[in-house]
Amino acid sequence: MTYELAGADVPELMADAAFRRNLNVELSWKLREATSERAWRFAQHEVLFGTVGSFVSRELLQDLLAKRDDGTPRQADAVTLFADIENFTGKTLSMTPTELNRDLSAFLDLAVEVVLEHRGMVDKFIGDEVMAIWGYAPNPDDAANAFLAAEDLVRRAAALTLDGEPLRIGVGVESGLVTLGVYGNESKKQFTAIGSSVNLAARLQALSRNVQQPICVGPDLAERLPAELLAKLVGPTRHDLHHIGPTNVWTFDPNKE
Repeated sequence: MTYELAGADVPELMADAAFRRNLNVELSWKLREATSERAWRFAQHEVLFGTVGSFVSRELLQDLLAKRDDGTPRQADAVTLFADIENFTGKTLSMTPTELNRDLSAFLDLAVEVVLEHRGMVDKFIGDEVMAIWGYAPNPDDAANAFLAAEDLVRRAAALTLDGEPLRIGVGVESGLVTLGVYGNESKKQFTAIGSSVNLAARLQALSRNVQQPICVGPDLAERLPAELLAKLVGPTRHDLHHIGPTNVWTFDPNKE
């Protein structure tokens, strides 16, 4: 609500004690409202920047803030990607901490860059493994963006090295309904996704080593890909995934195109 007073009326009104009292009450309420709104926005900035701000694109973060999203866990139709370095532990046994930091940081930096370029968000690092998510702020191109990120990541990681040898990675990607948001309490908060499609994406990533293909795609994601991207895949092939059971899997090697 906005009040407008004619200049000539102000001295007379300000001389009225009741008017001054009512004006002070109204101004006090407005200040409390503005302070409360600012405090809420600062709190949301802290939650989002503290848990996901470092690993999402500026556009996505602004979108989340504009929607007043506080990170409360909710169901979402999301795409999950896992990527890690093949034979990482064995190759790093003889490396110094400085060498390990150099080579691993190069891969993790690349993974963050690629995921952000394709409008995803990096959930976490688990040693040499990267977990990324699409769908927190839904986009009709999430499936395609996630697949293109996997393709781009495999291609660009091939130019990196681990202990002087070419770096090879395996990627698993799947989509489906998950519970997505910020979990924890004041002493520890973490953004993550929980659901069967997350578990399947992790299993697909592990399967990539066995089938000797850098990218394994689950059945739900394969159904969502545009025809031109689906045409790049080989499959489906039935695989028995540990704790999940028989699953149709599509594979793709961008380095063979």
